[in-house]
Amino acid sequence: MQWVQDEIAALGGDPGAVTIAGESGGSDSVCAQLASPSTSGLFARAVLQSATCSDAS
Repeated sequence: MQWVQDEIAALGGDPGAVTIAGESGGSDSVCAQLASPSTSGLFARAVLQSATCSDAS
């Protein structure tokens, strides 16, 4: 996630508008990113498909 912040502007993206997404089991990874203090400020939005953070075991 830090690499994305460091490089996204060079690729034409907006570092303030990064969205992460996960579907099914990938939603668990997104939930982990949402809960991790080390990723604070590295993305603006998250999309969870076919699961919720409360579904994580």
